[in-house]
Amino acid sequence: MPQMTSKTKSVGEIFTGTTKFEVPKHQRDYSWTAIEVEELFTDIESSQVKSSPAYYVGMLVLVEPRSANDRYQILDGQQRLTTLTLLFAAARDWCKSHGLEADGNRIQAEFIGFSDYGQAEHDPRIVLNSNNREVFEQFVVNGPSEEQPEDLEKTNLLLLAARSRCVTLLAKFLSASKRRSDQKQKLYDFVKYIRDNVQATVVEVNEPEDAYTIFEALNDRGLELSIFDLLKNHIYRELGAKNESTANFHWDKLATNLRERKPDEFIRIFWILRHGRIQKGTLFTRIRENYSGATKAQALIREMVEDSDLYSSLDSPDGDTWQGYGDALREDIRAISILGGNQSRPVLLAALKADWRESDLKRLTGAVIALVVRHQIVGRERTGALEIFCADLAHEIFSSALTPSSATAKIRAFYPDDTKFKNDFAVYEESRAQRTKYFLSLLNRTMWKTENPNEAEELEVIRDTEKVNIEHIFPKRHETTDSWSAAVKAHPNLVSLVNRLGNQCLLAKGPNTRIGNKDFSTKRAAYAKSQLPDTRGVAKLSAWTPTEIHARQTKLADLAVKIWKA
Repeated sequence: MPQMTSKTKSVGEIFTGTTKFEVPKHQRDYSWTAIEVEELFTDIESSQVKSSPAYYVGMLVLVEPRSANDRYQILDGQQRLTTLTLLFAAARDWCKSHGLEADGNRIQAEFIGFSDYGQAEHDPRIVLNSNNREVFEQFVVNGPSEEQPEDLEKTNLLLLAARSRCVTLLAKFLSASKRRSDQKQKLYDFVKYIRDNVQATVVEVNEPEDAYTIFEALNDRGLELSIFDLLKNHIYRELGAKNESTANFHWDKLATNLRERKPDEFIRIFWILRHGRIQKGTLFTRIRENYSGATKAQALIREMVEDSDLYSSLDSPDGDTWQGYGDALREDIRAISILGGNQSRPVLLAALKADWRESDLKRLTGAVIALVVRHQIVGRERTGALEIFCADLAHEIFSSALTPSSATAKIRAFYPDDTKFKNDFAVYEESRAQRTKYFLSLLNRTMWKTENPNEAEELEVIRDTEKVNIEHIFPKRHETTDSWSAAVKAHPNLVSLVNRLGNQCLLAKGPNTRIGNKDFSTKRAAYAKSQLPDTRGVAKLSAWTPTEIHARQTKLADLAVKIWKA
């Protein structure tokens, strides 16, 4: 049985004396957004206003220090404990900026960090993991700092944003009282309320392995824990203390690869490739059953690190994974990322794991793009059906049950046929700039190649979407122009067509800025000078009404059928 104690303690009791804490290096980075920070502040404020005897912030799981000089290891609750420290830091800074130096120093020593005689920097009450430690100590423990940080990772941007949000929320809370003496008393009361009335259930265990057992038991009883956290606990427990350095090494690599992504989704895909579809609610149980014991747990973490290297590259066409491949394949990967084809990720990862040749990968990515465009983006069919299809297809590819040509054939049989896709495209609306540029760029590229079959080099304005803007022919702000206002009176449904693809074209940035919301005759003159064939085609029209929008989009739909196909 795990050796543990459990007791509900106030923040003041947690931060008592010289008790110090540390977030293990393999634990998650700071991840709270301004929303979670504001929720915590608002809840504490509301509880104080209601004179509630306690506000409960959940559970804190700690591994007891091995010696008097060691720190408690925080296995769960670091986000809340760190954010409470940010609130105390905001209170400290307010005191020091309002001439209350002694009070600021007391808050610092009691909750944030303390220093011994002759010690310039403070020893932090909480030491964060290796990714957050330096920024936390510079800008929170020893802050505020005048130095402006550069090139920070997302987690440290969140940490500094949370710190700034705490400062703003506290200032707003105190400024509701007009007199300085009232503000001061309000601050004291707020700090004391957090110290004495904000509480957590503190679970202390002797060894990390005990905490892992407790975690799984709590999960079985309904506590919401992420699969990623449960997986970490499982691996560390199975490998044991003697393999902790190995676990740390591989877990750090896995966490780094998945830092900007959804770890639980990766774990689900990892399982799908090897075992087929699974319900999220049973995923961890099945992993625990299939990968028990040190040998299997070590194989699991090694395989996951290898897969995560590839997985993290699926939305990074310029990453190392794709350096040995040609531009056409990398362009497809970029397109899938723009389109948001997340359901197709298992398929792409399976093909990379199967070590398909570049020509086969290129055929697959082209088919996946057609699948995402026809089924999800333009067709707006059920994403659940697409997810099931891609999961089954990925499992078959990984298991070598499908050849590249048969995989492409399966995709072709699943997605909407030409007639349905043409009808869907003819009424397709798009308000997302990147997607609109993607569609119009490929349509223009196809038109240009048809007009210039002997030209090997494409025009830069077609190749580089950064050179163009999206031009709404019937403008979004139509009410600022008399001619467009008159057009709306004559054709009221023009307003509902503003985001139709048939009402949008690409135009070089300079002309696009100059013509703005001007009348159609002025716009036509700019379109006529464009190097883009689709945009020049609009210039040949004498009017711009719903009839022209529908006709143009129908023509684009005819071309789309030829472009987006497996």
